[in-house]
Amino acid sequence: MANGFRWGDRLHALPLEPWTIHVLQTVTLNQARANPVAARIDAAARCLNDGRYEHAQHLYSEILALAPNHPLALVGLGHLAILNHQNERGFDLLAAAASIHPDHPAILAGLAHAHGLFERHDAAIICLERAIAVDPDEPRHRCNLGEALVKQGRVDEALIQFETALARQPDHAASHLNLGIALFARDPDRAQHHLRRAAGIDPTLTEAKHSLATLLQTRGKLDQAIECAEAAYLDDPGRPSFMATYGRLLADAGRIEPARNVIRRCLALAPHDLDALEVSACLSLMKGEGDTAFRALAACVRRSPTDPEGLLALARSFAFAGRCDDALKLADEVLRLTPEHPNASALRTRLLFVLGRPEDAWMDTNAEDHAPACYYVGNDADPGEALLLARFLQPDAAQPAMPPLICAKRIGILLSHVSGLTVYESADRPQNAAPLGSLLARLRLTRTDIPGRTSYLAAHPANIALWTGSLAHFPGPRIGLLWSDRAECLTLPEIVSAMPQAATLISLADDRLRRQLHACPHIIDAGAHFEDYADVVAAVASVDAVVACDSVVAHIAGAMGKPGIVVAPANLPWCWGHEGGRSLWYPTLRVLAVPPALSERTPTIEKLGPMLADIVTPMTKPGAPAATPPAHAVPSGSPTA
Repeated sequence: MANGFRWGDRLHALPLEPWTIHVLQTVTLNQARANPVAARIDAAARCLNDGRYEHAQHLYSEILALAPNHPLALVGLGHLAILNHQNERGFDLLAAAASIHPDHPAILAGLAHAHGLFERHDAAIICLERAIAVDPDEPRHRCNLGEALVKQGRVDEALIQFETALARQPDHAASHLNLGIALFARDPDRAQHHLRRAAGIDPTLTEAKHSLATLLQTRGKLDQAIECAEAAYLDDPGRPSFMATYGRLLADAGRIEPARNVIRRCLALAPHDLDALEVSACLSLMKGEGDTAFRALAACVRRSPTDPEGLLALARSFAFAGRCDDALKLADEVLRLTPEHPNASALRTRLLFVLGRPEDAWMDTNAEDHAPACYYVGNDADPGEALLLARFLQPDAAQPAMPPLICAKRIGILLSHVSGLTVYESADRPQNAAPLGSLLARLRLTRTDIPGRTSYLAAHPANIALWTGSLAHFPGPRIGLLWSDRAECLTLPEIVSAMPQAATLISLADDRLRRQLHACPHIIDAGAHFEDYADVVAAVASVDAVVACDSVVAHIAGAMGKPGIVVAPANLPWCWGHEGGRSLWYPTLRVLAVPPALSERTPTIEKLGPMLADIVTPMTKPGAPAATPPAHAVPSGSPTA
């Protein structure tokens, strides 16, 4: 279900409430008698911060009766108006306060907040810059300036503001939160650190737990993501975004009924919440409800037919059902309404690749006029996708010199197995490096370019000898397996049920999936001996065929030219587009799409057996040649330097 919900770039940032008036001291009884306005300002601010809005409204009205046009009372009433969705009245009150006291940092911050409500981000930035000039040590002003800069796409400048806020106040939880969100796509390791730090400093900052759940889900850590999402949900059980995320993650894990209960509660409280409606549609598809699954979401879209977010939610739901053409039409409509919508652009590009139409993705873009000095792969990048793209950096007669690839050691060990590829190890991204993911757009691939080179990956000779020798005494055919615990894929028992009885089954799983092997003692646990990707490559090279979910193992098999089957969700990742069941990118691999409806899994499993038989039957015929694992003479170990 992961590909049904791509919300990593839709994190709900915590409203930092720049307008909140923070009281530095409590007014004593004698001070209250001497200065009733100050006493009421203090009490109203506490009521506003505690959510006692009616009391705050009453106190601010008393202040204005005592001191007409008192700027802080106008600010408080302005924020109360905004909380009641009276944005224009709120702005007018804040503007009036600013005209009386133009250099008060809290008033400037409040006015910036009001500007932001009307998408006047330039004006908001001017107000916040002035607030920082007046009060440079207040981290909230820098946090909110960073938020405004992010909304303008000025992420580098925003990072500077968040980091400066932390340099001045290292334990400011909101600064850690905002920095973590800003780093979400750029540096997931640092993002995770800052989000955990925010939650640790302020356990009541539930948005940190919620954002951390979304980040962990995109990093494949579903169990941890569910724990964080549940914690956020329990802290604030009435917040729709928290309920929608928690329900989505439960659905990803195949916990359908608990997910439905959470989403049912969410929609009772927020009937038009798009996130919850999207999750509900996908849950209904998993229950086998067919087109009726889209009914509520489609009705919401009809009420606001020009809302790009509603159209995009419906597009993702269609994609989840495997209706790529319908999803593409909706993505195109979103881009017609909002030409620069990043989520719609990303979805459209993925769908075009799935449909085998990559040239359409570049139709309205300009070609890059120069090649970068090098390409970079972050440590959190998908290693399978990096391996797929690496084929296009191999030198040939037409391009004898290709830019090198810079990556962290973990992925570098994998990519060093690509013949002719120049790989350097570095944990930091060089300034002149382009992300490897930009390579497709730079090359402007067409449908005929997709197959590219086949059998471009080879294991190191020493590792081949070790693994081939270890597996040689097991009878063939030797089939490497990798499964998933996600709801949209087949489980280990489901895959095993389709395997030929005479085959030797070899698990290529590592980490937590290996725990499931206790129920299948006849499967060889090769993953117990994996130290790095060099072992994975050699193990894949030493089996006769591979049956795997969408994973780096499937990419390794395809890059070697190894025969096999990729079991992928109906909502296909961009790299598993196929034609007639044959992978577009890896001609030796076949693709079996698993429909979302759980009731359709049995027919899907029944297809797996005959597909595998077509692959392995020729291997069992007398006189069939033994498989010779590909190898090359690159030394084992770290990437080439």
